[in-house]
Amino acid sequence: MLSNKYKTILHREVDPEAFSHGLKRSAPWHEQIEEVCFWFCVVSLLLLVGFQSLASFHFGAGHELLDYGSLYASASLANSHSNPYLDHPLVFHIRGIDRYGPDTPLQGNSVNAINLNPPVVLYPFRLLARLDPDSSFIAWEYLSGGLFVASVLLVLRTYPAKQLKIRVLWILALGAVWYTFHLGQIYMILLLCGSIAWWALRKQNWLAAGISIGIICAIKPNFLVWPGLLVLGRSKKIGFTAFATTGLLSVIPLVLQGPVIYRQWIAACRRFNGYELPGNASLLATFSRAGFPQVGFALTVLILAAVTIWIFVAKPEPLYASEIGILASLIAGPISWLGYTILLIPVLYGKSMDTLTRIGSVLLCIPVWVFLPKGDTSRLTYILFWAPNVYGLALIAFSAVRSGAYQEVLDDGWAAHASRQRAATNSNLLPHTDSWKYQPFASAKR
Repeated sequence: MLSNKYKTILHREVDPEAFSHGLKRSAPWHEQIEEVCFWFCVVSLLLLVGFQSLASFHFGAGHELLDYGSLYASASLANSHSNPYLDHPLVFHIRGIDRYGPDTPLQGNSVNAINLNPPVVLYPFRLLARLDPDSSFIAWEYLSGGLFVASVLLVLRTYPAKQLKIRVLWILALGAVWYTFHLGQIYMILLLCGSIAWWALRKQNWLAAGISIGIICAIKPNFLVWPGLLVLGRSKKIGFTAFATTGLLSVIPLVLQGPVIYRQWIAACRRFNGYELPGNASLLATFSRAGFPQVGFALTVLILAAVTIWIFVAKPEPLYASEIGILASLIAGPISWLGYTILLIPVLYGKSMDTLTRIGSVLLCIPVWVFLPKGDTSRLTYILFWAPNVYGLALIAFSAVRSGAYQEVLDDGWAAHASRQRAATNSNLLPHTDSWKYQPFASAKR
């Protein structure tokens, strides 16, 4: 039996004029278009996540170890007290590369993708190398998944604002994430250390930030530009702590195995002829594809010199210097694989983005293997599409330099506070609006 409340609602007379007037009301066109675009982007990102996950995980019979095979082989050779940087049956061998353009010493038609990580990286993987290759690969994929989840949770804790949660879809759609899983690479370690470093920078914990950055540089010396710029700026404690951490970790192989291990590593790096392989977005690799490696080298030196002088003169705050340091390392390093861009996750997640940064972030979601079937059909496609991530990095870097500061998205509480401050400022009651902007070192929770 219906209550009196529901009976009243059912028997209430409807005013036809008011009803028709209500039907005519609708949201403004620009709001409708924005909502359609928003949901189109959400669906597209979800489809991209599904596609990349299916294409990346390859457990089961007949799967290849790819880059993890090179790492496993290197660790196995180290366990047998042999040169870990020699060729091995499990090394990822790339054959039949049909290139266009002049021959350069940076690319061969047959590449032995030997592990080129510094000697200190081998020690934890020597434990995994005691398993058979397939079991070791599966164990590492699970460990990488755990590192990825922990890193994302830390980034979410660093930036808890609700309006940023949608950016988790962008993280899941990033080509670097699935590139890492597909190849069995070690980049999830970089992501975790980068997330810890970014959290520590915002908390002004220079010790934790320096140690995390130092671990990254010990694993990938490309990123030594990052602490170098911190030293030149206003964050000398962080930079010197990072250099000290890198030095201490790098001394371990020297003490345990002597200088021979570093001679073997340097010799392997010099022998490597795969710097033009798909996904390497460095300036050196890009111009080498066009047949002008000397131009790429010269531009790399000029960019590093310009960034160094700029940071030394401008003395930016640590977050901005770190953003520029990471981008400079990615563009000016001799190797800048797509997987390295995974370090941009903590940088871009909480950042206030302009149009160029958004476009660059979307370009980083393009899987590198999408262009592989047609990236080598002509000299022009070989030059332009062998590393599509270079264009995303260029847009993000240009936007970062043009902004002149690292600006974060306001969270809910600070947005309301900012509105009140802005209104008061317009009445000449409060100082300039810079006083209420969400400061980089402010606590994430208010």
